[in-house]
Amino acid sequence: MFELINAASLLSPLFAVAVAIVVFLRRHERKDASGQRSLGLFALGFLAFGVLSFLLGFWVVNEFSCRGAQYAECALGGLLIGGPLGFTVATSAYVYFWSKNGKRPDTKSQMEPS
Repeated sequence: MFELINAASLLSPLFAVAVAIVVFLRRHERKDASGQRSLGLFALGFLAFGVLSFLLGFWVVNEFSCRGAQYAECALGGLLIGGPLGFTVATSAYVYFWSKNGKRPDTKSQMEPS
């Protein structure tokens, strides 16, 4: 089981980045010029959440794996498992909420008299 988690954790950030690109491109196609969000702000938010969650995952896993350890190899658990999984979870949540948020109301139905 540990080998599966170790292998999946290393590839999960690539999956999160690929999903973020697909979601941004799909949202970009559906919106007109007046409602577009910028790629720069999306990337900045994505990377900010990703880096902070990577550091948090690294720190949390190191706290658990380095208890009573005599050597620095215990930090590899945080670097290879906790950090990438933290990055993936946080950026996936960011992409999900970004894709669900920001929908403009239907102005046509609001202009019709009741």
